[in-house]
Amino acid sequence: MQSENCTAVSTIRSSHLTIQSEIRSLTLTPKTFAGFVDTFHSCSTKTYNYEKVIPCTVAVLIFTFVFTACNQREDVVAPKPDLQDIPTTLENFNEELSYPITDPLEGFSSLEEARKHRKRYRARRIPTFFTLFVALKKTDLFNSVVRNKLTVFAPTDAAFASLGIYPWNVGRVPDLDKILLYHVVDGKVFSRDLTEGFVPTLHGAAVEVSFNNGIFINESEVIRADLRALNGVIHVIDRVLLPPTNSIVDIEVGTDRFSILRDALIKADLVGAFTDDVNYNVFAPNNDAFIDLLGELGFASLDDIPVDILTNVLLYHVVDGRVFSSDLSDGLMVNALNGGTITFDLSGAPSIVDENGRVAPLETSALNIQATNGVIHELNRVILPTL
Repeated sequence: MQSENCTAVSTIRSSHLTIQSEIRSLTLTPKTFAGFVDTFHSCSTKTYNYEKVIPCTVAVLIFTFVFTACNQREDVVAPKPDLQDIPTTLENFNEELSYPITDPLEGFSSLEEARKHRKRYRARRIPTFFTLFVALKKTDLFNSVVRNKLTVFAPTDAAFASLGIYPWNVGRVPDLDKILLYHVVDGKVFSRDLTEGFVPTLHGAAVEVSFNNGIFINESEVIRADLRALNGVIHVIDRVLLPPTNSIVDIEVGTDRFSILRDALIKADLVGAFTDDVNYNVFAPNNDAFIDLLGELGFASLDDIPVDILTNVLLYHVVDGRVFSSDLSDGLMVNALNGGTITFDLSGAPSIVDENGRVAPLETSALNIQATNGVIHELNRVILPTL
């Protein structure tokens, strides 16, 4: 009897040594589960046959381990929240945020000054988005914002109200569709993806991203970032973003320091070329730059410059598309509309090197002037192609 007991104990110990490997290879299926039940049923009879005791012991240990592991797994895996489309997410938004109770720029002489004092005029409340919701409906953009993968910079009702815009009059805002598209970026863009610089919107113009004690989109502060929706991302902002409303020619004609450039465009009959919907990037020489050029070439006035040469020079200052200062890199070479090439030198103060090796400094205080059909960067010297 003692010998039989020792044999049984030894057998059980041997079986225990293989339990871990059995468990690791175990896959719980309905068939496996049924096998466990059958084994337990056979173990429930009062028998002390060691041939049954051993499999019963192994089955009990495996069964306990599997269900314990399953319970632990259920505790670890959190259920995913139910995401909704962008408009529905805004409609159901119920987080309390801190944001301005009046126009965030009102009463301040500059954007920097306003940013310093933002916290003094803030209140904590749950923002609403009724005006944005109605605006999307009025412009037939609602379905597009529901179906497409987008990033939306969403102004609160308070942001619209600071401009005198409410749900009952938002439909009368001129170019409302263009304003809304200026708040939308293609694809999902989270705050971690943002860098300082310019981000193109579905409007065509770009918004400027900056970081100064927060995330700013143009003059607007992001007061709630990375609000996830089923079809995109929402960043709640405290100010309505307004896109450019003037064309390149409108800006150049209406700016005193570009008056000679305006006269040059008229003489070369190029005014109409920059008023359509095609996007251009113009490196615009100011009046001082043209005055220096006349002295350099020995001309008394624009009238002394042959039209074909003047046209060639003006087109040398124009590049296809929208090019922002954040897109430039040292040594970058770009083709101009006249067929020539310009090179950017960013080793010191940003400048352009023309085909004759002449250096034209960019006016850093007047870069990235956005127009409806492109971007203007002011130049302090006229660049010259190979003539």
